[in-house]
Amino acid sequence: MKTLALWTILLAFLPMGLAAQFRLDWNAWVDLELSEAQANSHYFYNQIHKDHLGWRLGFSDINLVTTAQLDSSWTVQVRAQLKRNAGQALNEFLLPAAFIQYQPRQQSWRLALGRFITPFGSFTERQHPKDRTFINIPLAYSFYQNIAAQIGFATDLGETKTEIDETVLWGTTMVYYGGYTQGLRFDWDIDEDDQWIWSLAIGNSAPNILDQAFNTENWGISTRLQYRPAYFWEQGLSFGSGSFVQNSSLFNRLPSNPQQWLLGTDWRTGIGFWELTGELISAWYRSPIYDRNTSDFEQEEVRLNSLAFSSQIRYETPFLSGLYLAYRFDIMTFSKVEDQRWDEQVTAHNLGLGYKLNRFLLLRLNYLLMDKSDRPVWEQNTFRSTLTLHF
Repeated sequence: MKTLALWTILLAFLPMGLAAQFRLDWNAWVDLELSEAQANSHYFYNQIHKDHLGWRLGFSDINLVTTAQLDSSWTVQVRAQLKRNAGQALNEFLLPAAFIQYQPRQQSWRLALGRFITPFGSFTERQHPKDRTFINIPLAYSFYQNIAAQIGFATDLGETKTEIDETVLWGTTMVYYGGYTQGLRFDWDIDEDDQWIWSLAIGNSAPNILDQAFNTENWGISTRLQYRPAYFWEQGLSFGSGSFVQNSSLFNRLPSNPQQWLLGTDWRTGIGFWELTGELISAWYRSPIYDRNTSDFEQEEVRLNSLAFSSQIRYETPFLSGLYLAYRFDIMTFSKVEDQRWDEQVTAHNLGLGYKLNRFLLLRLNYLLMDKSDRPVWEQNTFRSTLTLHF
C-alpha cells in the first residue's frame, strides 16, 4: 500500500512538472560513505546498524529533486530518494517531498499541499548534505526513546526484545513530526526584510512510516516563528503537538492514543570565520503503558517528559577556502517514573571536518563519541566519512 501511494503521488505530480514550459529545475545528490563502529552500536542509537560494524564502503543515499514553476504563482516539487533501510541494504525507496505550492503575485505568503518539510526546529530545513556540518543527526531527531508509536511507553525498548506484528520495536525519536510530513503548510514572510517568518503545518506524521496514504488517527501540528534582527543572528521558536500512534494489531486495545507536545528554541550566530548554533527542545507525553509480561496495557496512563540540548561551533579556515572544523555537543535527559528515569541519559560529542573539493564535491569526516548511561562507556563510538556529489 505504501509503494502504491508513493507512485500515485509521483504520477500525479510529474505530468504537471513536464507541462511547465516556463521553468523546470533538476537537482541531485549521491552520498558515498565509509564507516566503522564499535561493538555496542546500533542504527537506532547512532545510525550504524549492528550487522555492519566493521569497515564499510558503499552508497548510502541517492536523491533526485525536480522543481517545476508552472507560472508566476504555482510551483510543484518532487523529491525521490533511495536510501539504506535502517542502515542496511540500499533498497528503501521513498518519496519524502511531493507538493504543489501557491503564492499569489506580490504577496508574502505561500500555501503548500502534499508532502513537505516540517516547520519545527532548525535542523529540519537542512535536508541537503551540503547544508549540514555533520553527518550524524542531533539526538532529538535520531535517538529512539522508550516510547513506541504502536504501544506507547514500555521499559527498556531496544534493550529487551519487544515484537509486535513480527516487527521489533525500538521506540520513536523525540521530534516525532521532524523531517517530512504530509498535509497542509502555510508560510508567511511577515516583513519586507524577512526579519520575521512564520510557518505552520497540519501534518499526518512522517510519510515514510505510514502503511496507508493517510492515517486518520495520526494528525498533528507544527509551527515555527523565526526572527532575524541582523545578518549574524537568527532565533527560532517552535511548537508541535499531536498523536504519535500507528495502527497495529493492538490498536483497538489501546486505552488512549499517545499524545506529544513539543516546545523548542534554536539560534544561529557568527562573526568572521566562526559560527555558533544550537537548539533546546522539551517534550511532554501522555501515554499508555505496555506490559510485556501480560502482552497487554495497564489501565492508567503515564505522564513523561524529556529534554534535549545541542550546540555546535564551526570554524572555516582563512588559509584554505572550503575547509572547516567543527564540534557539536548533544545531551538528552528524561524525567522519573516511580523514582526511576523512563529512559537513560545520552550524551554525544561530534568532531567534524569538511572540505569543499570543488563546486560539485563535498567531503565530510565525522567521529562520534557517544555514551548511554546504562551501556558500556564509550562503546557506541562511530567513524563516518561521506563524499557527496551534488549538482
